[in-house]
Amino acid sequence: MMNKIFNLTSTFKSHATEDGSVMIRGMASTSDFDRAGDSISAEAWAKGGLSNFEKNPIILFNHNYDKPIGRATGLKVTDRGLELEAKISKSAPESVCELIRDGVLGAFSVGFRVKDADYIQETDGLKIKDAELFEVSVVSVPCNQTATFSLAKSFDSIEEYNEFKKTFTNS
Repeated sequence: MMNKIFNLTSTFKSHATEDGSVMIRGMASTSDFDRAGDSISAEAWAKGGLSNFEKNPIILFNHNYDKPIGRATGLKVTDRGLELEAKISKSAPESVCELIRDGVLGAFSVGFRVKDADYIQETDGLKIKDAELFEVSVVSVPCNQTATFSLAKSFDSIEEYNEFKKTFTNS
């Protein structure tokens, strides 16, 4: 099985604090299906896949490991998916706090690995049952604004994506 890192994008709400930092909160993932027929179950995050991230819950800017901008202050699996709260530091680079306050930056993107999934014939997609969270970023341009996420976009070709899906079929 491939150890590909997928990105899932969602919007967040923000509010400024007295110390100049910004608090952000939103659903980092939901169980909605994307346009390619894939879905992440809420339970996918409840099987230990958050433990490494929780040890060092750094928030990045645009998936850049050299640009940490804050820390996750709350991570909770709900029946809707993965809820995330974070504090963005007032000393974050590139005026990130101001851009969040102005509503210019308003999306999370989480990087994760699929550990287990079921192939769903009706949607020709995957229902992800177990995932490992690697990182959470505030992003300027979400990878796919019309869908919650898109596994298919992470592959170099549709053939590569179809081969990945086959690893989860029972046939």
